[in-house]
Amino acid sequence: MVRDNRTWVHPNAIRRGEQYESGRYLHFFRHWHSFTLKMDDYRFTRWIASHNTNAKNDDPAFDAAAKKLSEQGWEALTKEEQETFAQNQIKDIGAQTPQDGVVLEGWGRLEGSLGEVRITAFAVDNDPNWRSRDFDDDYEKSFRKVRVTIASADKEHPGSLWIWGQSMREFRGDDMPGDEDVLCAQFYMLPEKLKALAQEVAAQPVKPTLTLHAQGLTFQDEVEASLSEPWHPHEYVLIYDHHHQAILNSIRFDMQLGMAPVPSTPEEDEDEIRPPEVRSPPTVPAAVPFPMDVSKHLKGIKIALWILAAAIVLAAVIR
Repeated sequence: MVRDNRTWVHPNAIRRGEQYESGRYLHFFRHWHSFTLKMDDYRFTRWIASHNTNAKNDDPAFDAAAKKLSEQGWEALTKEEQETFAQNQIKDIGAQTPQDGVVLEGWGRLEGSLGEVRITAFAVDNDPNWRSRDFDDDYEKSFRKVRVTIASADKEHPGSLWIWGQSMREFRGDDMPGDEDVLCAQFYMLPEKLKALAQEVAAQPVKPTLTLHAQGLTFQDEVEASLSEPWHPHEYVLIYDHHHQAILNSIRFDMQLGMAPVPSTPEEDEDEIRPPEVRSPPTVPAAVPFPMDVSKHLKGIKIALWILAAAIVLAAVIR
């Protein structure tokens, strides 16, 4: 039994709870709701395709040979008809479309513009698409971590939100961790846009955090929608086992631009160890000869001083 008496009314409304005295029910209503995904864990995968066998071409010669084969048997066919019949499946080969592209895969966390955002998936009564299983009884789980895939596509078209649950794990293998259910978001982008994004991200010296702005066609409780403020927590709702349309609005990341080194100043390099400065020895100037007239003058002064000294000694003796 689905909890809270949740009942599918029409594609845009889920009735919940019991009828009030006024005769009115409360509902979850479906609208486009915006959410943000922050991605640190992601990778780009480049793929180049060649052929497939999905081509279907009209082949009147084969149709005639097939009819003759069913009526008369293989031996009744001519050599040319047998060759036409044998080679018909080769014509199924055709070129892949698109022939190359890029896929962005990773894990993101839900964020709101201000308040916390989570997405809850639950089952509803009388769902025309519901396939009840034992492990799906009364299903209700909330998610903030999202498995994100952005794939190349010839045309940009809506993606989807859905739950990768036990039934899908049993149906096919995947790289989803453990046995926990996972909220998945699939988006599409033109190949040239996705390639340009991959090249710009690869050119950054540090792997940037990607911020994805998206919208999902999800349900929300009418009371929360009418009374909540932007900074309040918000809960958006998926019907379990359904794919809900979603679109990618934009991708943003901070670019780590290189900067030229700034010349250092002595003040900035006070702790830098520098080699000792090597100084040249002082230059000794060469001796400059005195002029001849100055030398003669100094010699005369020397003789006069000797005569004065002798006179002083003689005067002292006479006394």
